[in-house]
Amino acid sequence: MQKITYLTLVQFEGSQTLDINLTPLIEQLGVLDKALEVTAKYEPMLSQLANELLDVIKDAAEEKLRSEVNVD
Repeated sequence: MQKITYLTLVQFEGSQTLDINLTPLIEQLGVLDKALEVTAKYEPMLSQLANELLDVIKDAAEEKLRSEVNVD
């Protein structure tokens, strides 16, 4: 059986990842075929999404770190 997993949503400095496994919910709801269709349709955009999310997180983390360093 094929698995639907939204893998490596965010990767920060190559060491931390956020993985969300949607397979159990999709199987429970009985929508595996439809989920595979949707996944195939949007798969090319996932890399762009991951990169943009990474930029947002990195910018926010850097800003938070700068503000904490400046407080001391």
